[in-house]
Amino acid sequence: ARFEKARENVLRAFSYFWLAHGEHLFTKILLPDVPGADGITYLQLREWSPNMSWANVSEVDRLNGITFRGGASFSFKYFRTYRVPDGGWSEWSEDHARLERIVANAQPVDKLPVNSILKLSYRFLEKDGNWFVEAAGDGQIVNGMREANRELYTVQPPPAEIQALLEFGHVPVREADKALGDLAIKQLPAPTRAVIDTMTLLRGATLR
Repeated sequence: ARFEKARENVLRAFSYFWLAHGEHLFTKILLPDVPGADGITYLQLREWSPNMSWANVSEVDRLNGITFRGGASFSFKYFRTYRVPDGGWSEWSEDHARLERIVANAQPVDKLPVNSILKLSYRFLEKDGNWFVEAAGDGQIVNGMREANRELYTVQPPPAEIQALLEFGHVPVREADKALGDLAIKQLPAPTRAVIDTMTLLRGATLR
């Protein structure tokens, strides 16, 4: 029963920072000191999974009223980003080191790690019947209630914003590659005898 309560409190905390839309997760990263839309980065995760674990409660914990404790983390495989200066969505990537570079600009003064900025790791405990969830780098969420006066660098985006980005957002790199490919097809000259001979030798069959 405590594990179920822990899970519900973690998911409630997670929902302050992430939005489930379809089968994907979205968050909105606010870059400090960058005004307007240029300071906003949307992040979309694909093939994500939550992981929860619990830790032993020591005698000292019990003396202090703690009856349950553990941690949670959210992993993912693929991601892409949307930034107004980029003109739309990036291509999908599984290069997590690249994501670290992208969110580095969102780090506050104390230089939090990426998982802290993106709110992908949590610690929780039950103390005197109350649930405390620590969202990495963001203080505590007590019985589902988050401190309202803390500045956020990662927030749950409104569903309407994400819907609009998915419906009308461009993927500039992919569109440019397609245009380049279409142009190449139109301008490709007929192969010369030298090209045919070279390709035939390498292929091992006559080019028809």
